[in-house]
Amino acid sequence: GTAINICLPACAMQRPGDVFGGAELLSSLPLQMALYFNVHFTPLWFIGCLAAAGVDEDHGLLGSHTSVWYTVSFFGVAVIEAVRLYMGYAANLFERVPLLTAFLVVSLVVELPMLFAMFLREDNPSFEWSLTLLLLVFVIAEGLMSIRVALRMSTEQSSRYHLLNDLDLGPDVVQTMQYTETRI
Repeated sequence: GTAINICLPACAMQRPGDVFGGAELLSSLPLQMALYFNVHFTPLWFIGCLAAAGVDEDHGLLGSHTSVWYTVSFFGVAVIEAVRLYMGYAANLFERVPLLTAFLVVSLVVELPMLFAMFLREDNPSFEWSLTLLLLVFVIAEGLMSIRVALRMSTEQSSRYHLLNDLDLGPDVVQTMQYTETRI
């Protein structure tokens, strides 16, 4: 075999129930790395923004009307970020197109506008501004990568489905394939 199969034999193993003798894994390493670093950056962002809001004497965490919407959006982003990162991990590792699409929608439609509003706030401290900028870069990069991965996964899974229909393998093999495709 190849050098990678000799050094890392787990990479050469087939997935359970794989009819085609070793299908290519469709998960994206760049997306997984971005999610990994984002998981480690998000607590730092949360603590840093809380510290910056606590230090800001003019507008504390609940000092004015603008800080009320800021506080709601801040905690909303924090909760959404945790759910979004879980969906990204699960979708990428288990090759789930619906979960990856949900990750994409939550990233670009729900979280991105709230982050932009936090980023473009007028009385934003520079430390908080820089932390939010880094989180924005993560969300945009992960969104762009997930579009590419979702297109690739859906094309590959569609071709597997059509190949299974063309082969007419019998109910036992098709049921095994459906079970391995739907479990998480």
